[in-house]
Amino acid sequence: MWATIGASLPVGATGTVNVDVAIFINNVIKSQGGYNRFSIIGSGVRIYHTVAITTMQEFPAGTHTIDLRTGLAEGTSVPGLTIGGAASDINPGEMTIQVLY
Repeated sequence: MWATIGASLPVGATGTVNVDVAIFINNVIKSQGGYNRFSIIGSGVRIYHTVAITTMQEFPAGTHTIDLRTGLAEGTSVPGLTIGGAASDINPGEMTIQVLY
């Protein structure tokens, strides 16, 4: 599994925000290798940041739900933070899953 998402702060934003990104499998966070946190430090100019997660998981036979979730973590809330967004501006979030059997 490979997942990525972007975030940005607008012009004029200052302060630090922490963003969590996680892969959930059947509504439970993947315990090993399925989580990443990144910080964006506003310096008054527009800031972009992208984070990726690469991990593997064995599954029993059957149907499974796999999704990418993200949100503001601990830290200062900076107005104008955008997580995901338009593909022409900020990576909206994507996941690639390769099935080997």
